[in-house]
Amino acid sequence: MSVRPPSFMLVYDGELSLDDKFSPTYIGGKCRPLQVPFNSTLKQLKERVLRALKYDPSKFLAAIVARFPVGKEFMASKVEDDDACEFALSLAATELLILYVEVEEIRTECNFDEDNSTQIHDSVVVEHADELRDTTDRSIPVRNANLGYASRKYIVNYIICHKLCNRFLKLRECQCRSIHETYGINLSCPSTQSQHSPIFGLNDIRLSTPTIDDEGYETMSSGSSDDVEEDVDELVNDENVNINGVKDNINEYIREYCVRTDNTEEQMTVNNEYAEFPKSTRQWNAEVPSESRSIHSLTNDEYVIPNELVEHMCFRRKSELKFAIQGWSIINNVQFVVVASNRQKFTIECIQHDNLTAKCHWRLHASLSKRLGGVWKIATIKGQHTCTNPILQAGHRQCNSQFISFFIIPTIRKQMDIKPREIIGRVEAKFNIKVSYMKAWDSRRKAIKSVFGSWEESYRSLNLFMEAIVAAMPGTVYKIQSSSTQRFQRLFWAFGPSINGWKYCRPVLSLDGTFLLGKYRGTLLIAVGLDANNGLFPLAFGIVESECNESWIWFLRMLHELVPSISSRSDLCIISDRHAGLVRGCREIFPSAAHRHCLRHLRENFKKAVRQMGISDVEFVCQKMYTAGNTDDPDLFNQMMVDIIKIKPEIHQWLVERDLSKWTLIFDGGFRYGVMTTNASEAFNGILKRARGLPVQALITAIYYNIVRMFIRRLEMIIAEEHQSNNFFSARVQVKIRKLESDARRIPEPTRVNLHEFQVFDMSSRSYRVDITPGSNSLCSCGRTIIYHMPCAHVISCTAAVRLSHLEYVSEFYTLNNFKMTYADEFHTIPDKQFWPIHDPVVGLYPLTPPNFRRRSGRPKSTRYRNTMDERRHESSRVCSHCHMTGHNKTTCPARRRNH
Repeated sequence: MSVRPPSFMLVYDGELSLDDKFSPTYIGGKCRPLQVPFNSTLKQLKERVLRALKYDPSKFLAAIVARFPVGKEFMASKVEDDDACEFALSLAATELLILYVEVEEIRTECNFDEDNSTQIHDSVVVEHADELRDTTDRSIPVRNANLGYASRKYIVNYIICHKLCNRFLKLRECQCRSIHETYGINLSCPSTQSQHSPIFGLNDIRLSTPTIDDEGYETMSSGSSDDVEEDVDELVNDENVNINGVKDNINEYIREYCVRTDNTEEQMTVNNEYAEFPKSTRQWNAEVPSESRSIHSLTNDEYVIPNELVEHMCFRRKSELKFAIQGWSIINNVQFVVVASNRQKFTIECIQHDNLTAKCHWRLHASLSKRLGGVWKIATIKGQHTCTNPILQAGHRQCNSQFISFFIIPTIRKQMDIKPREIIGRVEAKFNIKVSYMKAWDSRRKAIKSVFGSWEESYRSLNLFMEAIVAAMPGTVYKIQSSSTQRFQRLFWAFGPSINGWKYCRPVLSLDGTFLLGKYRGTLLIAVGLDANNGLFPLAFGIVESECNESWIWFLRMLHELVPSISSRSDLCIISDRHAGLVRGCREIFPSAAHRHCLRHLRENFKKAVRQMGISDVEFVCQKMYTAGNTDDPDLFNQMMVDIIKIKPEIHQWLVERDLSKWTLIFDGGFRYGVMTTNASEAFNGILKRARGLPVQALITAIYYNIVRMFIRRLEMIIAEEHQSNNFFSARVQVKIRKLESDARRIPEPTRVNLHEFQVFDMSSRSYRVDITPGSNSLCSCGRTIIYHMPCAHVISCTAAVRLSHLEYVSEFYTLNNFKMTYADEFHTIPDKQFWPIHDPVVGLYPLTPPNFRRRSGRPKSTRYRNTMDERRHESSRVCSHCHMTGHNKTTCPARRRNH
């Protein structure tokens, strides 16, 4: 009698769980048949299994658990030696044997210790029963099981029944004897060999463990109908969603995203160069590196689509069951209709079931299994599909927006800003089906809601979220303005470390706003300072209904009331555009502060005025205006203004009416510290562009992680600077001082007029008056010492002549000590939802309702209405030899024509 080769069904990419009788249940996963030679050893079996699953045996290890029949039931046992392997091969020769496979990458010595330390912290104690007290170890560490993509960990206390183990071993020994008598195979039952360890090892099997509460142990689910949700947004209504509708690991997703989208130091510094803000979405995407990952890199986190649907296949929740069936139907190009669907069962049949000409009898029934702890199990599959079409259809019935949202959930976690076009490409690459743009957009909306929670829940517990931040980070302030019906209107907040750090920054604030892209309309207002190294320093934020007069006045009032360090600085300078709300707010709330206008915004207003006056070469005139405002040379300023008068006197009058001290550097009086634009706040808004479409709590979390990463990176830079050199000032200021020292060496020796006054001639034979007094500020007729709060080359030349140090005339806001104290305070982790306070009307914590400025239906705009600021500047390599300006030559030079 010939014996067929041992046949196995490999089940992998899922999770194995055991009930109280050690009966196995495999949740999710894929399956694949395998036949091996009868005389295979355990090593050869594992190599065949790895090769069948497309793994390299030299780089991966396989752990095998076999499902052995015991009477009418099944019991799991780990295959860990050659005897167990021989026993499994003998059973597989008579019937199909299921092997549960778990593949693990071979660890190197460098990360072995790290993994062991993690296991120690993540271990729990498994107590033994009284029958097993003769063992030497009183406790066995077992790693916590990971239950699915929600990463829920449960702790279990198992009591191993000695009689049950003996019963299992006796039944297996009887099976060995039966096979020996039938086929004449000489088997050594592992249970009879005391020198070998038992085949069944509890510590070696990956278990899905029950939940635990304060009163005792419970099962994973009570199995009642109230525990299961039928809504299409099941992931949001699942029990692992926080109070605010945000998943437990949302902070991890946002933190990793902030690390990937983090800007470099060069991009997060202030500069006075003309920049085209805000950019269009197409321009932004062309400059930002693509973060798209290959589909294969996300398969470990995706919902599993099995190769085949078999009976007794189990899933954690109904959404996973539906996704698996839908994905299998799309891949096999078959369709189905739902016959019955409720909280207890899910029955479907082929769409051709009622077709009289070509009837298909395929039918599937799944139900909620209370015995298995509330998992969904495929109970029966009747018939085979006889309606399979080899040609894929353009629009598949099961490829709906809910299925696509489940498919892109792993991508949303890593790439929050994924666009509908990219979703269309991913679906087409995976299933060869091209979906519509609106279906892709709707699936993205559902996926964001599943991962980050709903906007409504985010607003509902917003005050609890902010209270938790205040408790974790002392000094943090916030203010929520709501209506009498507790409807959200406005939010202001500033983190404690940012408030304390701004005391050591220059007294300059840059204000700007950017619109939000989520379900509800709104605008994010931001106040940004500048540190000693010319880096941007985010101070305060606000979420308001729009960038109107009332919202800006409210934001400035909150800055004045909640951040006292701002109002206490007498030399405060606020740089912003000429918005009416900002002009009025600065005049009423900060009367002693110097309000300066952003030169870039003024340039665009000037550009409109020039066009209205009918001047042809608009860019030529605007370039002269920008040069006049950004220069620290009085002669160059006068030359530019004279040229503008020659073009048209009305243009010059327009500039003079805007108050020269508000937009020019030489008439500023030193309040700006050389900062001419709001590029600092614009740069930080650009960092948050990808997170502006998230719910409000996720947006605040993204801002938090961006600032935290900025603090850490700059602290590391400060520590490296202290170890590498003995510089007294920050790195960028030190570079500027060295350049000034180099310029001072080329200046002729100054003439001393009295003890403190000098006369200096530069290389152009222009004369300057310099006054240096030890212990006070230095003065120079060039004006640069007042503008930049540091000595100019003329002052350095005079201090060198009298053997004084010019470094004492540099402002303290440029020192390395101020740079270090700016980032001295520490951020702390945002507490988990279980440590948040609860809504209590006594203390004023009411549940909030979403704002009434909900976005209209349709595709939202990702950029504001385009104006002159969004126009491309015409780049030209032509330089006029007469006026040395770009864009024209000597023949067409406007200045030359006017002179003639």
